[in-house]
Amino acid sequence: MRSHVPLFAFLLVAGSFALPFAAHAAAIPFFGPIIPQEGTQAVCAAGLGMLITVINNIIRLLITLAIVFVAPLMIAYSGFLLVVSQGDSGKRTEARKILTNTIVGIVIALAGWLIVDALMAVLYNRNASVPGTSTVLGTWSQLITSGGELPCLDVRGSVAPSVAPPPTVVVAVPGCPTCVSLVDKGLTCKVSSSCTLDPTVANRLVTLKNNFSGTWTITEAFPPTATHSNPCHANGTCVDAGFRGNTVYTATNIGEFTTDARSANLRPVFETVSCSLRDQARALGVTAYCKTDQGYSHITGDHFSLYAN
Repeated sequence: MRSHVPLFAFLLVAGSFALPFAAHAAAIPFFGPIIPQEGTQAVCAAGLGMLITVINNIIRLLITLAIVFVAPLMIAYSGFLLVVSQGDSGKRTEARKILTNTIVGIVIALAGWLIVDALMAVLYNRNASVPGTSTVLGTWSQLITSGGELPCLDVRGSVAPSVAPPPTVVVAVPGCPTCVSLVDKGLTCKVSSSCTLDPTVANRLVTLKNNFSGTWTITEAFPPTATHSNPCHANGTCVDAGFRGNTVYTATNIGEFTTDARSANLRPVFETVSCSLRDQARALGVTAYCKTDQGYSHITGDHFSLYAN
């Protein structure tokens, strides 16, 4: 048994360095499944995104086994040796060595995240933005991703992608004869010529403005300044909106805006050029898409689409 002690201690120490890489995806303990089961990911042709996810899941599973199962067994075994040693100094020494190595290994593994996080608090600026975009880096552990790569390869004849565009509201007659000025409602529009909306939806936007702690503006209302696939833009029942000023696109702000929009009886959809930011938003329960998703190649900047239903 003594020959296995250094190996176990090494695994625990190695786990301390692997812990930060697994923490961004989900908490420990992790018991599977290793291969994601969302949509068709379990049967599709795996891409780089799937590979990174599987590697992270394996690391999390190994850390779980080491801390939740192996460590308690080693502690129990050392206690057993102490009980049956009956004055045998060799067995007592071996038991103490196993117990010490196990406890030290657990402490190092659990402290690994705190150590790395303390260093990154000094060396890393979470509020910095990616050059040329409005995307904020965010928490350092969120950088350990597949870089927005899709989990499934787009192969002809493969299973259809699990992400489908949001439902389209079909309206027979376009136009908005009852639209009201959003400026009169105390709202701001990026384009003054596209700043009216259905009165019911306008009142919901006022509720959203009063609830959300950040600042935002309406980038597209009625009449639309461009051709849209969704008819709601042609009858004044939906808008595009974006953050402005000191409010940047972080996962926290996106999640808060989504919650407040839903509370105002609106259906928010976040659209972004960053698939990494999309993944962060989805982890918070936000309906989000990036420009590599089917039907969203038209995305040119980060924004929300707010629908009346």
